[in-house]
Amino acid sequence: MTAPTMPTALTRTQPTVANVEEVSMANEVKLGEWYWYTPTAPEDDQPDGEVAERHLVCIMDIGSNYVAIAGRGGSGWRVHFDRFAEVLYPEPNPAPYIRTYITEAQVTVRSTLREINELTQALGVSLDPTPRLHEGVQDETQALVQASSARPLSDYKAALLDAKTEQLPALFKRLKEANADLTSALKMEALPVQACIVDQHTVVTAINSRVFNIELYAGLTEAAVKIRDGAPAPRDTKLAIRQRMLFMDEECLARYRAGGMRFRQIPEFDAWLAEPEQFYRLLPEPRCCVAFRVRRKDAPVDQVTSISHYMTILAERRQDMRTFLYVRNGEQLWRIETALDFGERLFPDFARSLLDEPLMARGGRVGRRDPTPVREWEAMRQEEREACETRVSCGWYDTDDVGDHMRQWEAQWVRFDPSTVWYDDIAAEVKAGVDHYNRVALILQGLFDRSPILHPHPPVRTWDAEGFAAAVDLVYDFDDALHPPDKPDFREYQAKLNASIKTGSVVVGQRAAWGKKRPSYSARWTAKERQDPGPADPAQVDEYKPRKRSCVFRYTRQTETYDRRTGEWVMAPTVFSCSVDRVLDVDAYQLGDYRKFFDDPRTRMEYLKWAPLLLAAEDAKAGLSDPPPDDRAGWERAGPVGSGRWVRRNDDADDDADDEGDS
Repeated sequence: MTAPTMPTALTRTQPTVANVEEVSMANEVKLGEWYWYTPTAPEDDQPDGEVAERHLVCIMDIGSNYVAIAGRGGSGWRVHFDRFAEVLYPEPNPAPYIRTYITEAQVTVRSTLREINELTQALGVSLDPTPRLHEGVQDETQALVQASSARPLSDYKAALLDAKTEQLPALFKRLKEANADLTSALKMEALPVQACIVDQHTVVTAINSRVFNIELYAGLTEAAVKIRDGAPAPRDTKLAIRQRMLFMDEECLARYRAGGMRFRQIPEFDAWLAEPEQFYRLLPEPRCCVAFRVRRKDAPVDQVTSISHYMTILAERRQDMRTFLYVRNGEQLWRIETALDFGERLFPDFARSLLDEPLMARGGRVGRRDPTPVREWEAMRQEEREACETRVSCGWYDTDDVGDHMRQWEAQWVRFDPSTVWYDDIAAEVKAGVDHYNRVALILQGLFDRSPILHPHPPVRTWDAEGFAAAVDLVYDFDDALHPPDKPDFREYQAKLNASIKTGSVVVGQRAAWGKKRPSYSARWTAKERQDPGPADPAQVDEYKPRKRSCVFRYTRQTETYDRRTGEWVMAPTVFSCSVDRVLDVDAYQLGDYRKFFDDPRTRMEYLKWAPLLLAAEDAKAGLSDPPPDDRAGWERAGPVGSGRWVRRNDDADDDADDEGDS
């Protein structure tokens, strides 16, 4: 379903600072200036506002409705412009006060060191860290002789223990605190310089963002690859942008036995997507753009053999997570590669994000603000209250605890408006999310302006609402996929089919079960193991054991004995059995049953769990003859069901895929 087009710039109507005095105050206050701060009421980042002590502070940042200040010891606060004149007054000459702080800390350090020295000398304990051996013995002997002559040894021992457990720990703690005070006092002189560095960081961040946008606008078109030729769409055809991110391995199910597609198989996917069936199904509009990623999850790895192997795995995983934009223009198909991570949506759902709706967000010094519409926040609050009431009913909470818990929970949130000192932080997070999606429009403008991919087309201005609506349609297909309310359960489906297994039933999956019992590396195989082909797949069950719920398969393998009379190797009978949970009954399987798992997005992403069994059963039921049935065990499908494309299978990779499917 195509929703009404929206302007390229996702903007939010933000509250503005209405007080003209606040604007003038923001212009008068300068970074690096010193003030005396006397808190008189709790701020958002000062729970309980314990205090009335004044602090010498420096202006470290100036926001749209607040100033950030820092004082001795790195203590920081935010003061709203409404309270600026109430709690802050300027200090034009802070140097004498800073020097006083430094002097006081130095005096405390010296006096504490003197007390430590006096105590250790009174006890006859040396503080020399590197005494010589004979001197250490001599000093220790003299100390004991002098102590015993002045007082009983029992009193001397008690004094030593008291110094060890009480006096010295207290003195060293005071010394540590005094050193920390001295360090913080010395750092106060550098606060104005740090404030300027923070301001410079903001400018550098803006420049980096602009450079990145230039690369998006001008750089992607140079990497465009045409993978299908034909007539372009008419000149006035709009470009449809599909919202949902698709995954190559899930769409085509290629190489499902080897753990799914990898980045190096992109040309194979290009050829598959260019075929008419897939081309018109996945890119239905005459001019459209669809985003693909190679895979949703990392590919399974059997074993890391070296550091270089590990680095190769990391590089391949990074490549697997890259985004590819496939652009259809009439009968043409182009591929554009980008490292930009769009997430599962290429653009947000305007109808659900409600950018003009009032927001709540987390206040305080937190990593994420989590802007949330008020209506959703109220629903979250109700869920939290119900959870508390459940804990009360279980005896985990007292009734009085519910009110305290809810007050603490609500105190973590603030309304997104200029009344909070966290307004700029919340606005920055909202803007970052919006800018992330606006880069799609930047990429499109680059395609229209600098690339032949979308030619012919009229002049396009994606930065203008009318121009964007005239050239682009946004297709909201992320939540529009229709599927049953209950997610299909593969294990339940498998158990239902396997309930009819009996001796003589045709099943699939036994070869994968047999492969799990072999060593991981062929170099460790014995001659017997190398000459064992394993059971056929599909194959008939030679014996079914209901009590053990196992299937028995009998086949022959080549031995190491050569018969000179017949000129052939002697064959030996072999028996293999596996649990019924490892196979699937082909006789009970109906053609197309795999579609119920493939068509549902929730189970398609879990294709490694069901594809090896269901697609093998589909092939067996359809009677595919390529490759020949007697050699089918050594092959795997390289394309979708019915494509007739097969490749030699890597059995070690088979085992890895089975392991992931069982997890």
